[in-house]
Amino acid sequence: MDVKNIGGLVTPLIFRVELIDGTTQDVRVPAEIWRYDNFKVSKLIVTRKEVKSITLDPNLETADTDLSNNAFPGRANTTRFPVYKTRP
Repeated sequence: MDVKNIGGLVTPLIFRVELIDGTTQDVRVPAEIWRYDNFKVSKLIVTRKEVKSITLDPNLETADTDLSNNAFPGRANTTRFPVYKTRP
């Protein structure tokens, strides 16, 4: 996983790895991962089974303001505003 630190606040990384068989695994990386480069880091996640999806900060424990880029593969964002069909 390649993670960029856009806001400048160093924080622990919390990943939820969902495997192809339906099980999940939480991976917690301490904030010391940012000690050599506080702008971007890479973390290798090794599993015996195939990975279905990975979510960064699934329980919203960190100070992340942009939740749209926290999942792989990407997910559609829901909004609180109703969608209206425009007529030509």
